[in-house]
Amino acid sequence: MLFTEWIQEVYTSYLTAIYEMADPRTAEWLLVKSPLYPSLILLCYVYFCVNSRTLTARMPAYKLRPVLILYNLFMVILSSYMVVEFFLTAYLLNYTLTCQSMEYDSSALPMRPISSGEPTRSSTWSCTPTMDLVQLDHICSSIYGGRSILQYCNW
Repeated sequence: MLFTEWIQEVYTSYLTAIYEMADPRTAEWLLVKSPLYPSLILLCYVYFCVNSRTLTARMPAYKLRPVLILYNLFMVILSSYMVVEFFLTAYLLNYTLTCQSMEYDSSALPMRPISSGEPTRSSTWSCTPTMDLVQLDHICSSIYGGRSILQYCNW
């Protein structure tokens, strides 16, 4: 097999996995319809992690403690809400702890956990808390030899 044929096969497999095997219920969601958007977000994240020292060298320190407290409170409330939604829906649909078959039903109840409790919207964005600033700082400092990005903030 030639290298170009191998590349063509990989590309065909990629298109099959991304577009043909995708869940049709989430096809129009903003960050799901194409792998381009999450890839761009990842590249921006890596850029800011790599260049954080040069980007923040001339910036004044900000007092972010009240903002972080509100943000963390909001994340706890949102996470609690999503856990309640998940368990309530799992109970109502009689989910088990063993393997569950995939449901492609787009009615309100099966779509409830992934649409954060608003199944009536036609195009829903899934709100999931990813990480807070301290976790982000821990990841960046482990990558860049213990240098903390939080040292630029006045706590």
